[in-house]
Amino acid sequence: MDVSTIAAIATPSGPGGIGIIRISGPEALKILGCLFRPRRSDLRSGEGGIRDWESHRLYYGQITDPRDGATIDEALVAFMMAPRSYTREDVVEIQVHGGPVGLRTILDLVVRSGARLAEPGEFTRRAFLNGRIDLSQAEAVIDLIQSRTTSGLKMATAQLGGEMRRCIEGLRKTLREILVEIEVGIDFPEEVDQEHLENDLSNRLRDQVRIPLSDMIERFEHGRILREGFRLGVIGRPNVGKSSLMNRLLDEDRVIVTEIPGTTRDAVEEQILFYGVPVIITDTAGLQTSFDPVEQIGMQKTREVIARADGILFVVDGSQPLKESDWVIFEQVPPEKTLVVVNKIDKRTGRDPWPIPDSWKGVPVVEISALYNRQLDTLKRTIAGMATDGCVGEIEHGLIPNLRHQGAMKNANEAITRAEEDVRQGQPMELVAISIEESLSFLGQILGIEIREDLLEDIFNRFCIGK
Repeated sequence: MDVSTIAAIATPSGPGGIGIIRISGPEALKILGCLFRPRRSDLRSGEGGIRDWESHRLYYGQITDPRDGATIDEALVAFMMAPRSYTREDVVEIQVHGGPVGLRTILDLVVRSGARLAEPGEFTRRAFLNGRIDLSQAEAVIDLIQSRTTSGLKMATAQLGGEMRRCIEGLRKTLREILVEIEVGIDFPEEVDQEHLENDLSNRLRDQVRIPLSDMIERFEHGRILREGFRLGVIGRPNVGKSSLMNRLLDEDRVIVTEIPGTTRDAVEEQILFYGVPVIITDTAGLQTSFDPVEQIGMQKTREVIARADGILFVVDGSQPLKESDWVIFEQVPPEKTLVVVNKIDKRTGRDPWPIPDSWKGVPVVEISALYNRQLDTLKRTIAGMATDGCVGEIEHGLIPNLRHQGAMKNANEAITRAEEDVRQGQPMELVAISIEESLSFLGQILGIEIREDLLEDIFNRFCIGK
């Protein structure tokens, strides 16, 4: 492992009230001693470093240029002695005013004094390699930084606190115990009731491993939505009020609205929160028959939106009967992820509900007036429920795997399923043991056990510099 001392600016770029420079490694305290002049007279600093310091305590003073003694900025600094630090190395944090020029100047002095610039995610990578956190907790740091909602924040916090690690370690402990029983049965077959062993193994593999893993795998899609956003496409023929609806949902005039059909020719995408659920909403060009090459490009983009969307708002004009083009569009959207939005109910005469065609009755319908802001709250609640199957609270407090975790869990579950099947078919226990060991290996990958170096690179390259 690299034992050099690394440094980086740990706060976002641009002006700010405070800026932090983080240093980690064996030379961290010595480098601080070259730059920092403490206000307290009983603290000594210089080329030999700083002595008589207490770990995990803030000190006030000035950062100076060691070449000429010029003061760069006043500062609060903290020294965190290994192993009680983020990286389990000696760590120094220099807190100064958040001007970008001052921060870069101080970082240059730190590098001149013996540190090197940290790579993206290198602080967290050292925390992982030094055993302070497992790989699932390291990934939670990314989720915590990139959280778009309180639900995503809660999920990331739970994972950072070790919920995933405790769950996976529990499953691995169960599998190791089962392996021991199998090995005893192989080595001392005359002392083990083979029929009881096989029944017990099959039940434990199912109840204590496969079912819990299956539950977590099923939660992945909901967790992805709370992390990344529910992709929602607004679809319909021209002039049914798609753009007006988009503007109402965003509470701003984001899309041009006119009485001229075909005003929207390109997909317009924005993000908004509906009852705690992040929604990435895309207004699209109306689907119709057209020989205009620009409109044809817009309609092709609309079809691409339909293909990748998690949900579809199919907007129709409730003030008039359905047109043939409405039926044509309905045939192009997947009904299982479609919500019919009946717009312009303010123009409809009478109080009877909008007549739902028989072939549409399995699809949820919400009647609104985008012009007069009627039933928009109902629509937002329906969209949030559509995104999470109505169980936001249950999801955000549950254990949610990310895409990498889900892949490893699926592989582990397939190995457990094979082991169960081999037990039921009376296959040799050596074969069962091989499948269980495979499952152990896949689960270990979630925590970073026997993880490939290229995968580590991919994970930590997603971090920003300074974290």
